[in-house]
Amino acid sequence: MKTLAPSLILLLTASNAFALDYGGRNHLGYVWTPENMPILYNVADDGTPDSECQDSMEPGECWEFATQATEKWNAVPCVDIEAKTNEVIPNEVVDADNAIVEIYFDDPGGEIDDPGTLAYAPSETDSTKIEINGLTYSRIVDSKIVFGEGRNFDAPEDIQAGCPQGGHSFLGTMTHEMGHSLGMAHTCEDGEICTDPVKRAANMYWTGPECDVSGDNLNELDIANFQALYGPYATFRCSREDASGDILAVVPFDLKCAVESDSLADITAVDWSFGDGGTGNDLSITHTYTEAGNYTVQVSVEGQSDGCGDEGWGYDFSRVGYVTACDIVQGEFTYEHDDGLVYKMLNESDVSVYGCISEIECRSASMGTSSKGWCDDSPRWSSRRHPS
Repeated sequence: MKTLAPSLILLLTASNAFALDYGGRNHLGYVWTPENMPILYNVADDGTPDSECQDSMEPGECWEFATQATEKWNAVPCVDIEAKTNEVIPNEVVDADNAIVEIYFDDPGGEIDDPGTLAYAPSETDSTKIEINGLTYSRIVDSKIVFGEGRNFDAPEDIQAGCPQGGHSFLGTMTHEMGHSLGMAHTCEDGEICTDPVKRAANMYWTGPECDVSGDNLNELDIANFQALYGPYATFRCSREDASGDILAVVPFDLKCAVESDSLADITAVDWSFGDGGTGNDLSITHTYTEAGNYTVQVSVEGQSDGCGDEGWGYDFSRVGYVTACDIVQGEFTYEHDDGLVYKMLNESDVSVYGCISEIECRSASMGTSSKGWCDDSPRWSSRRHPS
């Protein structure tokens, strides 16, 4: 089933500029997958005098700047993605449903109500889920980019020559909206306190000033976030996982873990941390837990891959509270007489490790078994544990 991606991605002009967090945590939550490469962009601009390019631009410039925008995203090193302009289409918004990104101008479908919105880029996803960097993403199956009607744009060279129309950079806006169609979010949102100059200087900042080309190019934050979405990465999987993906067992027990990555052959170094002081340096490893506790497991990897440069690439992946290691718990309960045949249970069991005691059971002569904390008659108390 296809669903409209969680939000319509807007580029507003209310303040300054064009929007992510270091480490790639500020993506939109959806991503293109390898079967869709290269990602194709159909553009409603054939370069003729009757071209359907944005009114404030010259015929052919819409295609030209769409091509330049794809080249900017393609030029990001160490990513496995290719985007390119594909063919000219009529400037008539249709639900093409073809896994190609259509780019339309002057809002032919009347979809943009907010006069401050320069353009938007909604995407459709299906039910397929992909895990990247510990986060779950939906798979993009279709997308489009629509520019607002009558919006004032200038070519970068015109802005640098004096900005005759007082417009926004068309190239910067095109690159930004193309970033959204690829799964990129804003570095900061409208109304959010954003004091980080690197976030404000990013092409993916939430808005862009008039007569300015400083956001036309991708800065280090744009690049880092794009690499986190489409570059080499590594996760891990361990034995003993339950249906929820967590691990719960009684000590002592062995945990077998292995690095998982599409770039497994390129990994040159591995560093494990098991949360209890245990470490390791192998792709596959066995660790023994001997002390009760709640533990986070983390792996850091380094690798050398084509296009990643001499310094290669690195990735950190962790599962917080992944392991719950339990001791052999002995339930310790007392009770106080409350009134008549009613007694109040007092739990004195060691519950210092969260999740090891899952249920308290109370038995009495007249009530049978109850999971409540109150019993009558002469109760006998016990605790139920998860099995090892």
